[in-house]
Amino acid sequence: MDFDGSSTGQATGDDSEVILCPQAIFRDPFRRGKNILVICDCYAPNGEPIPTNKRHSAAKIFGHPDVKAEEPWFGIEQEYTLLQKDNNWPLGWPLGGYPGPQVTRHVAPCSAPNLGKDPIFSHIVMEDYYSASQHNKREENFSCKCRILLAQ
Repeated sequence: MDFDGSSTGQATGDDSEVILCPQAIFRDPFRRGKNILVICDCYAPNGEPIPTNKRHSAAKIFGHPDVKAEEPWFGIEQEYTLLQKDNNWPLGWPLGGYPGPQVTRHVAPCSAPNLGKDPIFSHIVMEDYYSASQHNKREENFSCKCRILLAQ
């Protein structure tokens, strides 16, 4: 299977074909039922990994016998900022302005409903993300925290 990589900035317009190579399959935690999510690596038609295919290099490193013997762990951190739908301003911020001092919004566990007067707006999204990870039995690898930036 392939796609037009020029639409995603992964290939030039004159040579836009990007080949998808499936690497992992997971049950879709959002649509549920028989739906699945497929994680793919991307390659150029000549078989070379494209520059954004970081898993190819990681697989070579983690697959080396010396590295494998160490049983390395690594983590992927997903960060996001929630924006208001109508104006693309961070959720919870005064429109066109900035919230109070960051000390009142410092890092906290995602299950904390608030810190001081400021609600932690993103904890609901993280709780949903956690619920989705449980659907794929991945909760043993999950942790979350709200960041300093309100709505992050």
